[in-house]
Amino acid sequence: MRDELFDTHGAPPRGVAQSMAQEIRRIKAIDAFPPFFKEMGIQDRNLPGKAEFTSFLRRMMLHSVEMGYSKWPITQSAAFGLRILKEPSVDVALGVLVRGQSQVDRIPGRVTFFPGRDEGRGRGW
Repeated sequence: MRDELFDTHGAPPRGVAQSMAQEIRRIKAIDAFPPFFKEMGIQDRNLPGKAEFTSFLRRMMLHSVEMGYSKWPITQSAAFGLRILKEPSVDVALGVLVRGQSQVDRIPGRVTFFPGRDEGRGRGW
């Protein structure tokens, strides 16, 4: 292997870059949690329930914000305003202060969870 890498000046063996790119595209195409869990090797019998998984995601988001890896892109009030547009009968969660439609109107065209990134520009994550 050392000689092969030396011969190619450190480039990966023939076909590796293409197969990696195909695998990355396949993984990026996963758009729901059940196939994501399957890809991660989590068996159906070990899948978390919706409430448990939602709680886990909330804890991880809070931890990420505390560590400075991410930020809240919009207020809870604005998030509720967006949700009510799609689900008019949804209730307000305990502790969420709703400030009216004006919160939704002030949401930038593109929001980001990443600190230091401009909401209107940047990489297409």
